[in-house]
Amino acid sequence: MHQLTFAATIYRSIRDRIRTQDPQIDEQALADTVEGLTDLHEILTAVIRAALADQALASGLEGFIGEMQARRDRLQERATKRRQIAKDVMVELDLKKLSAPDFTASIRPGDPCPHGDR
Repeated sequence: MHQLTFAATIYRSIRDRIRTQDPQIDEQALADTVEGLTDLHEILTAVIRAALADQALASGLEGFIGEMQARRDRLQERATKRRQIAKDVMVELDLKKLSAPDFTASIRPGDPCPHGDR
């Protein structure tokens, strides 16, 4: 951004000098002359292109985030259904506790689904 500030300062300085030396110069000729003598337009073009690229990436991420949130919701729903299946079977068979190497599930009165401890 220092480059942009410097280029804007140079642009302004050259434009003001030309106006001082030739107060009758028309605006289009002045703009064309100053543009040819500075790199401000190239720097601004690069800044705008970068902004457009950032916006395109942000838009793409919005879609991706939406898809990932929907996937998360499906996974959470599936986990809830699977826990409910396990609870129903454990209640039906009067299993109070199920131990496995990676978790322990237990049924307690009033629980909506088995609790797994890791």
